[in-house]
Amino acid sequence: MTAELIGGELFVLPRPAFRHSRIAGRLFRSLGSRDADGDDPAGWVLGQEIELHLGRPDPRSLVLVPDVSGWRADRVPEIEDAVAIEVVPDWVCEVLSPGNARYDRLTKMDRYAALGVRWAWLVDPAERLLEVYELVGGVWTRVQTGGPDDTLVVAPFGVEVRLRAWFGA
Repeated sequence: MTAELIGGELFVLPRPAFRHSRIAGRLFRSLGSRDADGDDPAGWVLGQEIELHLGRPDPRSLVLVPDVSGWRADRVPEIEDAVAIEVVPDWVCEVLSPGNARYDRLTKMDRYAALGVRWAWLVDPAERLLEVYELVGGVWTRVQTGGPDDTLVVAPFGVEVRLRAWFGA
């Protein structure tokens, strides 16, 4: 189980299924190998299932675990081997599952917007679809979509990805 805390309410969700985890891993790898360390796109620090402790002044008031998240490298100091990060990400990605799609689309996307996360991706394995959102004036605006036959230069990274590689044949 994964636990998240939003506004004092505890949300307990099942751990991702195998397909969900594989797609998140493929997505993560497709963004990598672009900096000096060969791990993340140039200028970005990425992580999978990083626990975020946000919502100051009481960091315990908000605990989120995006499937994949990223920070502009100039916004985060050297990240030590910490259990959680207290810096709002610049980008988050949620891979939807039947048990979490509504929660991710509504509850988490609303919270990410309130925190000022600039970019969000929703990846739907059942529909084989990527939706890219940018936060404009506090409102999510869909700026890109793609399916398994598409190759996109994805915002905010400017990296070309073949979506078939995420979803399989």
